[in-house]
Amino acid sequence: MGTSTMTSERFEMAASAEQVPLAAQRIARLGATAGLDAQACFQLQVVVTEVLNNIVQHALPGDSSAAVEIRCGVGNGGFEVTTMDHGLPMRFPPTREFPEADAESSRGWPIVFSWVDHVDFSTRAGGNVLTLRKNLP
Repeated sequence: MGTSTMTSERFEMAASAEQVPLAAQRIARLGATAGLDAQACFQLQVVVTEVLNNIVQHALPGDSSAAVEIRCGVGNGGFEVTTMDHGLPMRFPPTREFPEADAESSRGWPIVFSWVDHVDFSTRAGGNVLTLRKNLP
């Protein structure tokens, strides 16, 4: 499938669990438009669901009036998704390694790292920024 002329799209999602699947589906559809195949779109949808759930549950707990800004589009040889929120920073940076068997969190990050080609996370003044990239064929 060839790459389209799509440049980028920006939208906001209310920080509520009910909005997560809708945003993840929208991003997967945009990935397909950009040239990702069905398997890559599925992986992207799962990864974005994990990331957005983390933001809602950990960065913005109980603050459904807050918004998560999402930008996605073609760049750097792939389909990129960037999330920005003004919530609590992560207690520790994301890692590829699975946590200990008795750990109660951080199980989603190894999947995120496995199913995208690039992950970049930073905490900047007043917010968290996460960029994911899935390379285009």
